Amino acid sequence: MIYNSQGEPFYLYWAKARISGISNPFLKRNGNESIILHLYSSLPFGFSQREQLMQVMALAKFKCADQTVQFLLNFTFVIMQTLLYEDQTFTKIPASQLNGSTYENCKFISCDFSNASFVGITFVDCQFDTCNLLLADLGNTGLQNIRFKHCKISGVNFGKANDFLFEVHFEDCILDNAVFYKKKNKKATYTDCSMIETDLTEADLSDCKFNNCNLKNAFFSRTILKNADLSTSFNFIIDPDDNIIKKAKFSLHGLPGLLAKYDIRIG
Repeated sequence: MIYNSQGEPFYLYWAKARISGISNPFLKRNGNESIILHLYSSLPFGFSQREQLMQVMALAKFKCADQTVQFLLNFTFVIMQTLLYEDQTFTKIPASQLNGSTYENCKFISCDFSNASFVGITFVDCQFDTCNLLLADLGNTGLQNIRFKHCKISGVNFGKANDFLFEVHFEDCILDNAVFYKKKNKKATYTDCSMIETDLTEADLSDCKFNNCNLKNAFFSRTILKNADLSTSFNFIIDPDDNIIKKAKFSLHGLPGLLAKYDIRIG
C-alpha cells in the first residue's frame, strides 16, 4: 500500500482530490491521472458521480493497463462507500451537507431543503418528516418508495425526477403548485394534503388513494385515474371525457366536480 505525506492511501487521496478538483502529483507522475480524467471528460454531461464511476470502470477495462484498472477498483470501492449512506437519520441539516449520491433507508427530519438541488441523487426507502422542500430541484433524482410527512413541497417539479422505480407517498403535506406531469405513481397515497393548482396532467395515478385532499384548481388532463379513490377528497374538477376514470371511486359530494363543464345545478 502506498501512502501520501498525510498517511492516507494514495487512492483515497486521489479520490478526495478528484471530488474537490485538485490535481494529484502522484498519479500525474504515474500517468494514471491523464487517462482517468480523459475518461471522465468523455462522459455525457449530467451523470451522477455514481454513474461516472461505473462508466469509468467499464471504459478502463478496454483502455487502461492492469495496474490502472486495479487502482480504479480501489478508487471505486472507496468512493462508493463514501457516497452511499444507509440506515441513517439526518436532523436539521442544510442541503449543503447532502454530499452522498445514494441514500437508502434514511430519515430526514426538520431539514430545510428549500431551493435545494437534488440533481443526480438517488433516495431509496427514505422518509422526509417536517422538511421544507419548497422549489427543490429534482432533475434526474431517484425517488424509490419515498414517504413525505408534514412537508412543504410547493412548486416542486416531480416530472423532472428519474422515472426508474419512481414511487412517492404523501401525508399532511403542502403540494400546492407541484408538478407530476407524465409521472407514473400507481398505488400511491396522498393523505390530508393541500394540492391546490397541482399539475397532474398525463400522470398515471391508477389505484391511488386521495384521502381528504384539497384539489382546488388542480389540473387533470389525460390523467389516468383507474380504480383511484377520491371519495373523501374535495374541490376537484375532473372532466370524465378528458381523463380515464374507469372504476374510480367518488362520493356524492364529488359529483359537481365531475359535471362542472355542463354548468348544471345539483340540489
